[in-house]
Amino acid sequence: MTIQERLHEMERQASALKTDPDYLRGTRSERALCGAIAELVGQCAAEIDRLTARLTEVEKADEQRVRDICRLTEERDAARERVECAKVAEHLNG
Repeated sequence: MTIQERLHEMERQASALKTDPDYLRGTRSERALCGAIAELVGQCAAEIDRLTARLTEVEKADEQRVRDICRLTEERDAARERVECAKVAEHLNG
């Protein structure tokens, strides 16, 4: 289980805890602490979701850069080949 999955599970458990009879009988400070922990877990899960989305964007951009580099390399190599062919033709006609 990934950290993200664990945080989502903890968030789900924290939400379920709010309806638990034992939790509801707890002291105000215990409930406040549990609430603060649940909020922090939720914030961490949201931050992981945001970072995961950003990583996906970066990976897609990297893939596009690789495709661009491959295309430009092929174009460069084709241009070099045309130049070499032109030089050979010039030499033969020369």
